[in-house]
Amino acid sequence: MRHDATLDDKIEAKVWKGEPGQCWVWLEGRDGGGYASIWWEGRIRQAYRVIYEHLVSPIPPGWDLDHECHNWLATAGLCEGGKCACRLCVNPEHCIPKPRGDNLKASVIWRKSVGYPVDKVT
Repeated sequence: MRHDATLDDKIEAKVWKGEPGQCWVWLEGRDGGGYASIWWEGRIRQAYRVIYEHLVSPIPPGWDLDHECHNWLATAGLCEGGKCACRLCVNPEHCIPKPRGDNLKASVIWRKSVGYPVDKVT
């Protein structure tokens, strides 16, 4: 796909949407943390953030997007820390804006609850 393609074209070509309510799976590259990545506005960015801002609203400075689908996958035993499938989800309905500290705190609490080492927060 051309670098000058519209974001809507990229979403159409690179996202598998499945059934309503399911994750939208990014079919292209990943960044070093395993998150879906996209070439946008002259640089590589996290695709779920770009798509959220395009389809919903800007993310406030210093805030993260918490993947609600991570909780579903983790509860089902399908999350392996940094290899969690939610990192490829770009469905804006699955993302909840949170201040960075709240997002990190929720991650540590979840990791303790399932016995995953807290020092491996990624």
